[in-house]
Amino acid sequence: MKPMTPSSNRGRHITGLFLLGMMLITASCSVTHQLTVDSNYPNSISLERGAEVYIAMPQNGIYEGKVHENSGLQTQTHLRTALLSHVAKVNVGMQFVNADAALTAAKAEGARYLFYPVITLWEDRATAWSGIPDKVGVKVMIYDTTSGQPIYGVELRSKSRAMTMANTDPSNLLPELFKKLSDKLY
Repeated sequence: MKPMTPSSNRGRHITGLFLLGMMLITASCSVTHQLTVDSNYPNSISLERGAEVYIAMPQNGIYEGKVHENSGLQTQTHLRTALLSHVAKVNVGMQFVNADAALTAAKAEGARYLFYPVITLWEDRATAWSGIPDKVGVKVMIYDTTSGQPIYGVELRSKSRAMTMANTDPSNLLPELFKKLSDKLY
């Protein structure tokens, strides 16, 4: 057996620090997505594939008093794109209205389901230089337009990588988040 020397211990410490650093970098390079079903509704639901859908226009996200222009439109657009892989037709609202007005509009368009998104978090950070990730949160209520009642509610949250070379936007987190939701529903 070889005797331990200070230089061999130093090598082990350097290797350990290197591995710890790689684990931290890997952890900070991952995007997280979370879907939390509202406890008032069943954990899963299966929507009718052939049924038309109407997506209301959400209000723009606000963070620290700053309104993020077009975040409502971006949210609606990404949700529409995700749903189009499961349904034939998706109609959209052109401006923000309350849930009752959106339900009336959805019925007028002949939609079976109303998706009513509400932006709960829109945190746009200078991630590339600060290491602080972007965050987005959207609550989506789904109404059956026949009964006029909500049939499902879910809170979606996502956080970007903390380590990135390019500055991004919270809207970049929405496609994967909404894909997970639409795959769960259909």
